[in-house]
Amino acid sequence: MANQIKSPVVDATGKTRLRESLERAKRGEGPSIGQWLEFPGYSLARTVAPLGEDGLRGAGAMFAHSAFNQTSREYLLSANDNVMVCVQIESQMAVDNVQDFAAVDGIDMLFIGPNDLAASMGHVAFDHASIPDVQEAVSRVLKVGLDAGKFVGHFALSADVAAAKYNQGFHFVNCGADIVAITAWMSAEMGKLKSLTSTRMREDKREEVNDNEDDLDTKDKPETTAAYN
Repeated sequence: MANQIKSPVVDATGKTRLRESLERAKRGEGPSIGQWLEFPGYSLARTVAPLGEDGLRGAGAMFAHSAFNQTSREYLLSANDNVMVCVQIESQMAVDNVQDFAAVDGIDMLFIGPNDLAASMGHVAFDHASIPDVQEAVSRVLKVGLDAGKFVGHFALSADVAAAKYNQGFHFVNCGADIVAITAWMSAEMGKLKSLTSTRMREDKREEVNDNEDDLDTKDKPETTAAYN
């Protein structure tokens, strides 16, 4: 991304999708993205300012283009055309209004965060997979998204869950999370370290016990026969 981030999703005319959506809403031509900004979990992708807008456009994307196999010039000229706007569905209110979300032109994906969604519905977050009303909400979001021609995504912590959601019809699924992966790796490595050093640790423990016993013997033994007088 360039170093001057100013407006959400800019079209070819320099008008943001948010501004255009608000203008359409004023004309009564459809719901406004702005109406949903208060929803928990709502996020709107932001992009680089258009060329020449208020003299604020920077060219700080020194490395971003390489991630897309582009030259820096190609990236700066095409970045705004390839921005994806994802709405996170993480509350009962969002589920209730998902049809209005899906009807908004410019929103590309509905992405379900099942833990937050379950919590907002009064359940223990991590039990979401076995809770019928949470799964009904998930199915509703998927159907509405597919019917509206939107991409639909779902969070997953394992390959099994990710594959199941993909086979269910979701277009985008993550697999795992950084903190989960780091914790699992660190736990495995610490277990391996303890195993590899167990012999030395037992020897050190025996030496420590022997040293303590020697100290006790020294304290209990009188230094001279004068101690008995």
